Amino acid sequence: MKKVFKNNRIIVGLCGVLLAAGVCIGTNHYMISDSAGSVAAESQKADPLTRLAAAAEQDLDILEEEQESDNSPGWHTETQGSKTYKYYNNSAGNRLKGYRKIKKDYYFFSQKSGYAVCNGWKYVRIKGKKYKLYFDKKGRRSDPTKKLGSKARYQIRVSLRDNMVTIYAKDGAKGFIIPVKAMVCSVGMSGHTTRKGTYSLSRSGRWHVLRYNSNGQYATRYSGPYMFHSVTYDRLGNHYSLQAAEYRKLGKAASHGCIRLQVEDAKWIYDHAHQSITTIRDKFSKGPFQKPKAKKIKKSKRGYYDPTDRTVAK
Repeated sequence: MKKVFKNNRIIVGLCGVLLAAGVCIGTNHYMISDSAGSVAAESQKADPLTRLAAAAEQDLDILEEEQESDNSPGWHTETQGSKTYKYYNNSAGNRLKGYRKIKKDYYFFSQKSGYAVCNGWKYVRIKGKKYKLYFDKKGRRSDPTKKLGSKARYQIRVSLRDNMVTIYAKDGAKGFIIPVKAMVCSVGMSGHTTRKGTYSLSRSGRWHVLRYNSNGQYATRYSGPYMFHSVTYDRLGNHYSLQAAEYRKLGKAASHGCIRLQVEDAKWIYDHAHQSITTIRDKFSKGPFQKPKAKKIKKSKRGYYDPTDRTVAK
């Protein structure tokens, strides 16, 4: 918009001064209204310079409105050539720069232009550590699983004290520095310690019979009887027999040694078992993640079910 009115600046300035002073322009006579500042023609013939002055004043008003809009808080777009970029102004009207959180999502804005990174990767340093992040078409930091493909290699980190799982993908020789996702879990309660160490993974079954007369979905074994799986069910193969009391314990130590997850998270690990290793420790840094909360449990006429279970008819 600034470029559009660049050539009018001199004309606007000249005509504005003349009009403000009440100077008559051309061979026909005009009056300047003291109250409104508008131009009233006494002749049906309009002088070209006067018409230009009036049009320039209108253009200046539009320019001022457009500049005010561009500096207002919130999201804006800017076009350069065939490309459109987005940026975000803070409450003071200044463009955000760097790695920022807006509401519940994270974005990265160029330090020079303030444009958000969209549909692409960016190395970002967070709390002193370097990560490779993926940003979707809206500029939000997103799960890059689909972009990484079937050749990706993952490390599944379990922080026992936090009852939290974080997953990273390998970036070649740089190591596991690509954040993928975080999961809330339940590890072994007192007297039923979850086994620590680093292990490879293998699938144990879509549905699996567990100890203590319970069953689980998407069971993935990492050491002996120890597995990742969903929260427990009363009946094998019955999605509506979820043990509600156990589901509500997600985020706290509650299992008999295995690592319990929401169904969608257990399925992710099950689907990527052959591409992954897991490392289980007392404590891992949360890195660029925050501990997720389990979604609220659902109940139908048939019983309780996991709200992340996509095989359940809602």
